[in-house]
Amino acid sequence: MASKVAGVLITCLVLAATFGTREVSGELIDTYRECFVECHKSCQAEGLGSTFCEMRCDGECMAQETADCTKLPSGFYL
Repeated sequence: MASKVAGVLITCLVLAATFGTREVSGELIDTYRECFVECHKSCQAEGLGSTFCEMRCDGECMAQETADCTKLPSGFYL
């Protein structure tokens, strides 16, 4: 019984991965890059460390990219 459940679960995961993927457009990559560069410059101008700025800007720009991709309002975080 457990092997049947595991088989169904694996099949569902494969189908979800197959149909749930989308090709990333160059526009989204450029949007992320522009956001990250500007954020990183302003963060370091505040005197914060490079690693902190990288983590902070990655999170902010990833959220913006996700919002752009899924058409969510920019203040909404997943």
